[in-house]
Amino acid sequence: MAPANAMILCNEACRNDDVSLMDQAILVALQAESRHAVEDIIQRGLRRSAARGSVDVLRYVLDHDADVDKLIAKDIMIDDEPLKPSIEVLEMLLAHGWDVNNRGDGRPLLWFVVAYPDLVEWCMDHGANIDVPDPALRLHPDGSEGRLSRPRPTILGAAASSGSIDTFELLREKGAALDRRTLHMAVEKGRDASSERKQRLFAAVQRPLRNGATSCQCR
Repeated sequence: MAPANAMILCNEACRNDDVSLMDQAILVALQAESRHAVEDIIQRGLRRSAARGSVDVLRYVLDHDADVDKLIAKDIMIDDEPLKPSIEVLEMLLAHGWDVNNRGDGRPLLWFVVAYPDLVEWCMDHGANIDVPDPALRLHPDGSEGRLSRPRPTILGAAASSGSIDTFELLREKGAALDRRTLHMAVEKGRDASSERKQRLFAAVQRPLRNGATSCQCR
């Protein structure tokens, strides 16, 4: 009979939200012949339980000193079967010091949840930054660094493509930057690019903000 594998047990624990399996995974990792360190198992459990909404396992690994500073937004979003992030999970992470703007080498959580108005509002209520993430650097032949020349995407462009009009207006009222080219492209390629939706979206663009400005004052 093959020896137990700590990583497999960890994955099963997160899939089934089974704390007893997670406990077994750590016990296996503690054995001298284990290929996986306990810290690696705990961090794997943190990522997978957060992505799957497995709150019991998440609570367990947080109680076992999982490092939330190493958890980035795409860890919460990427799984074998991607699910809508759980607000309960997000609240637990915040309670243990996680930063809603933590993005590592990718984008912060707000950019991943534009399809979910309730999560957009939650992010905004918890200090999400609506500024455009810095573009990647490129290395010039002379060894100097420079920004990529392509236009930076905007959170409003992302909302126009995959979010609701309510989400778009919420972000707009919060001062999110609008790039006209990105917005028009997003509308054309949107998952629901119906004529009615386009009309509503462009009406939202033209509608004055509370300070009297309109989103057509694009950057």
